[in-house]
Amino acid sequence: MKKHAKPLISLLLGAVLGYLLYYYFFMDVVVLFFSSGFFYLAISIIVLLMSIVGCSALISMILQRRISRWMLDLLMAAYIVAMLIILFARQSVGRIAVWNPLTGLSEMNDLEMLAESALNLILFIPAGFFLRNMKTNRAAILTLAVAIGIEVIQYVTMRGIFDTLDIILYVLGMAMGTIIFRKINLRVE
Repeated sequence: MKKHAKPLISLLLGAVLGYLLYYYFFMDVVVLFFSSGFFYLAISIIVLLMSIVGCSALISMILQRRISRWMLDLLMAAYIVAMLIILFARQSVGRIAVWNPLTGLSEMNDLEMLAESALNLILFIPAGFFLRNMKTNRAAILTLAVAIGIEVIQYVTMRGIFDTLDIILYVLGMAMGTIIFRKINLRVE
């Protein structure tokens, strides 16, 4: 039974995280390209399954502390594409800036805001993999630059709200990821 525990945990956690990722981000993106009909249903199912499989693979990698080179390359490409879609493939919202992070924190009693904030944190944990071998000061500067850059691009392209709370969540997620991947000592085979 112990032999099957890690794959089962990976599948269950991957299913939950993959569904949340689909529900809060990808479902809105699919609607931008397909409004209804067979293609909408087919693409929605494919994107949902890809979210679940990707999250399950990431969790399995973390639990087993090893990954094959081709799987790592595939996951990195999928992660980058997913992040580009999540962050920039939204409907235009105008140029809105929220400078006070306490504004977002005060809305955490709303379940949707809480879930979206948690996903903003969780989605940037895998980015810590890219920073795991950098010196702490350099990783911190790069993390902050990436987080601010994402929010500026969202503001300029009107594909999201410039939100200082999001910057904080991105930085925390990448920092957590960096610490996790330094501790895991992931073997690439």
